[in-house]
Formats: sequence, structure tokens, C-alpha cells
Amino acid sequence: MRKKLATMMVCAAVLMMAACGEKGEAAPTAAPTVTATPEPTATATPEPTATATPEPTATPTPEPTATPEPEAGNTYAKGTVTETGYESEWLNLRFTLPRGAVMATQEELDALMQQGTELVYGDDAEKLDYVNMNIVIEMMAQYASGANVIIQVEQLPLLYQAMTEENYLNAVVSNMQNSTAGAELTVGEETYKLALGEEEYTGVSLGTDYGTGVIIYQEYLVQKIENRMVSVVVTYTDLSVEDGKTLITMFGSYDSEPVALPEPTEAPAAGDGFDMGSWNGTTYENKWLNLRFTVPETASVVTGEETGEVSIEATWEQGVPVVQIMTEELLDEEITIEEYIGELEAALGTMAASGLVYQFDEEFTTVELGGQEYVGVAATVDLGTGTYMYQDYCLRKQDGYIVAVIVTYMDGMDAELDEVVSAFAPY
Repeated sequence: MRKKLATMMVCAAVLMMAACGEKGEAAPTAAPTVTATPEPTATATPEPTATATPEPTATPTPEPTATPEPEAGNTYAKGTVTETGYESEWLNLRFTLPRGAVMATQEELDALMQQGTELVYGDDAEKLDYVNMNIVIEMMAQYASGANVIIQVEQLPLLYQAMTEENYLNAVVSNMQNSTAGAELTVGEETYKLALGEEEYTGVSLGTDYGTGVIIYQEYLVQKIENRMVSVVVTYTDLSVEDGKTLITMFGSYDSEPVALPEPTEAPAAGDGFDMGSWNGTTYENKWLNLRFTVPETASVVTGEETGEVSIEATWEQGVPVVQIMTEELLDEEITIEEYIGELEAALGTMAASGLVYQFDEEFTTVELGGQEYVGVAATVDLGTGTYMYQDYCLRKQDGYIVAVIVTYMDGMDAELDEVVSAFAPY
């Protein structure tokens, strides 16, 4: 299902060095000598003499300090994220966001990366020195199916700057083997070459089986530029192979035109069973779903791009709660709700590397919304900052579709949650 994008939280370590100077020795003090006291003699009073006024000493004007030139071999400049894609002259890459996918904004990327730099900058929430960060998340885009792509740039430590793409991929595989305890990791027999635009990347195919019946696949593509390693990672499952392939085809060279997008697919007619529903003022009505949702006065409606699926979102002024009503056409109509939740949990499990850790309850409940019964399951999301977010998933099957109502909220929102429940009614 459609989820708010999250990005990796990167902790940048900085070495602090204190300069030490030698302390100079004090000049020795001469010992006092005993002097005979002379007899007093008459002393003539000297005539006053004119004292010459010294000329003022000109203060030398300091020469302006020259701005240091970029270090040779280090011309890195971060790319630009927009609502419709991403571009980087340094990477010579352009990415066009495909229909149905969502782009993480630069503000979202910065907010998450900033949490990893608090030890460096303290409360200075504005300062992000991309050039000197160890790892920078350049962009992230994700489909409703969970298929996603991430670009990150890692500055190699001095001792590892001779590392090749193959060496780096071997280290990636080794780290994944150590961090996926209890899961079975399958690694492609050989690395391969793949062109993204005009740039050649070295890749390896990975598959991780967590024992849930769903295998998480990754195409891990790397290219070394100067003293940095660029990683383009595409993640997908058996159910989102086509989405994964599409994400790869959305890359072109920096100077190329954005990839032309196909025309949006028209939604089936209401008489065919599936119905997109419609808005009557601030009330969403859908006869096919037998559902009516009235947006509370304290909330507002967020609507996404037309994708041929129901995708309704309402959010409160402070950003949460968020209520989402959506559908997804099933590729396997025999799948049960419980199996679907297992696949969803496995897909969300891949976001642990982004700093988000999802923990689903083991027990399912029965939830009634608008006179319809849904299978309910709750999830706790550890944001990695000492705070938690909660999500209630309400799912049911209808005419070859999954119908989902997802409520996202934080602690202390009982009043808002009461508004959410009372907003639903039968059609």
C-alpha cells in the first residue's frame, strides 16, 4: 500500500583536534644589588625641554584571505530534487518520476539526515554540510507496491580511497550477511554492468528471504567518482517486478530530456463493479465500497495524481492524524488478507535501513467501518529518534481488489481518533 516515504538516517562522525602550543619560558629576573647612598648635593633645576610629538604609526591593512579552491579531485555537488524527479550534473544523471510513484522531498531528506548530524552541529538545525558528510541521500522514490529506488553518495575514508566498485559490492554483501540474521540471503553469481543514461554502473543482484513467503530483491548498482562511491539501489518483490524495472528505465543523462511518461490508465466504469467514487463537498462517497467519509472540520483533503485506483487522504493541521482510503488491484486473487499483511510487513521491513522500524501486532482484529467488516492490525513505527508513530491498518477484499483504510497518529490524539471513527458511515 501507499506509504509516506522515509529515507536513511545517516550518522556523520567528525574528529575534533585541539591545537597545542609550547609555553615560552619567562625571562630571568636579576637579583637586587646593594648600592652606597651618596651624600646629597645641590642639584640645578633643569630647564624644561620641548618633547617631540611622535608621528602616528600607520597600521598595516591585512591582505584579504583567499577563498580556498575545492580540493583537487573533490568536485562533489549535491543534486536537486523536484516534485517530478531528480537531476545531478556531478552524477550526470536525471531521474523522471513515473506515474503512481511518490518522491521524497528535499525537506524530508534533510530532516532525517539532520538527525544524524546533531552530534556535530548541536541545535543548529539549519546547517547541513553535504560536501563533508560521510553519506548523503540524494533522492528516494517509491511506488504504492513498495518498489523503490534510492541514490546515496558515500565519501570513502582515506584508507579505502583505492577501493574498486567490486571491492565495495563485496563489502555490501558481507554487511548484509551480518545484518540479516535469521534470513536467507541469495547473491548473484557474477557482477554485471548496466548503463544509467551515459554512465556505466557495476551491479549485483540480491535476494533476501525472511521466511514470510515474500522475497525482497535488490539491484545494487555502484560507480566510483573521485573519492566517493555512488550507490543506486532498486528494491522490489515478486509482486512488484514491473515497478522495479520501470524505476530503472526512468534514468537518463543530465543533459537529456525527461523520460516521456505514458498516458494515465482510465479507471473502469462504475457499471463494471469497481468505482472511483466522488466528492460531494467535503464528503467522499463510494457506492461500490458502500462507504461515506466526511472530512472533519479540523482536517483537510490531500488528493494525489489519478492512477486508476482510489487514493483519498485527509490530514489534520498539525500533520497527524492522517487518514488514507485506497484500493489496489490484486495480481493473485486467491491471496488471503492475512497473507497480504505478511507481504506488507515484509516490504516495510526493508525500510529498517532508512531508520524506520515497523513492528506489527501478532493478533488480528475485526473492525467495522461504515457498516463493512475489515481485518484490522496495528503497527508501531520506531522513528529512531526516541519517538514513535502508530498505524492502524483496516483491510478487506472486494471484486479482486484490496480495500484499505490506514490511520496514522501519535500519542495523545484520542480526541482526533474519535473524529476519525465518527467520520465514516455507510453509503
